[in-house]
Amino acid sequence: MHGGVTEKALTNPDVVRFRQFKQTVAVNFCRWHQVCDYARALECSDKTLTRATLSVVGVSAKRFILDRIILESKRLLAYTSLPTSAISSRLGFDEATNFVKFFRRETGSTPGIFRGEHR
Repeated sequence: MHGGVTEKALTNPDVVRFRQFKQTVAVNFCRWHQVCDYARALECSDKTLTRATLSVVGVSAKRFILDRIILESKRLLAYTSLPTSAISSRLGFDEATNFVKFFRRETGSTPGIFRGEHR
């Protein structure tokens, strides 16, 4: 097989489940921040989804979702002039203060400081 991936790996239930999860996260990460939302959409349990994600990429399903939100946060802060409140809203946070707390907890920096360092 191409790239050393075996046919068995392509049909591994964890790999199949993770691919579905990854695609669903790409579409819904701005609306859904909880593992249970993705598990419901994929018709599996939170535990099954986390096990598959750990097996394939070595992080929990929750961490995978958070990392996608952080990536988009950083992209919007670095490459747009949108205010923090607009970014917060775009990423599905109900309050800009919740986004700022989230960003600081996850990155160790505030959105304003991050933006200033990456412009």
